[in-house]
Amino acid sequence: MNYDLTKRLFIALTFDDEMAAFLTELQRRLWQAGIDGRYTHKEHLHQTLVFIGETTWLGAAQRVIESVKQPAFTLETTKLGLFSQFHGEILWLGTTPVPPLLALVGELSEKLQAVGFQLEKRKYHPHITLARRARLHDVDIESLTPPPIQFEVKGFSLIESDLSSGEPVYKELAWESTIAAE
Repeated sequence: MNYDLTKRLFIALTFDDEMAAFLTELQRRLWQAGIDGRYTHKEHLHQTLVFIGETTWLGAAQRVIESVKQPAFTLETTKLGLFSQFHGEILWLGTTPVPPLLALVGELSEKLQAVGFQLEKRKYHPHITLARRARLHDVDIESLTPPPIQFEVKGFSLIESDLSSGEPVYKELAWESTIAAE
């Protein structure tokens, strides 16, 4: 029996059906344009707010997200881009770094660090990962960037990332509304 309670956690925005449909249609267009890669499954599309990493402190992470309350806000998509990583390119769609988003990320990070989590130090770059190990084959992604669309942020999730199958499998462990108490 495996009694390992270690989980790989992150906090993220998840999407309603309309936004998920928009993103999967964009992925279809990118694939049809000749961009290969491991496209993110519809049910796994998200925008990471804070990557926690490997931890046994699930309860502490849940208490932190329960303590964060901010008003709902609107995000807008921006442009397609790439991150280079050891295992290949990450193809993403950016979102606007609006003050409410940055305040949410900041509050989550501060509260997680206050209870002992060691978080990444790199600057937050708001994006939605569309594909991993992307191969562009000389496709101009700038020409494929869709017109900006807006979507409402009403909450965020604590998500477990299981890498044991070789491809990330995400499981939502908790969801918290961003709506602040009046």
